[in-house]
Amino acid sequence: MAQVTAKQAVAALSDFANGAGWNERQEFAELVQDEHRTLQQGIFRLFLLTCQEWAKCEEGQYDLRNEVTVQQSKKILETLGGVYVPLI
Repeated sequence: MAQVTAKQAVAALSDFANGAGWNERQEFAELVQDEHRTLQQGIFRLFLLTCQEWAKCEEGQYDLRNEVTVQQSKKILETLGGVYVPLI
């Protein structure tokens, strides 16, 4: 299987998020649960690292379209105390 680049993965996920309805988004979340548990850990780490990048945004670097994303990412990281997730 060919290695997917980060840029390709982001493009595919963006395309999916842009066109997916509620049912498809729910199916995505459910299908991730079927992945190998080590892969689930890696996916979660990826999501947390993405939250970490959003949380770095200062006022003026975001607007109403992604304000909730930035603010909730900051709350998630405050609650968790960081992004450390061991890959076992």
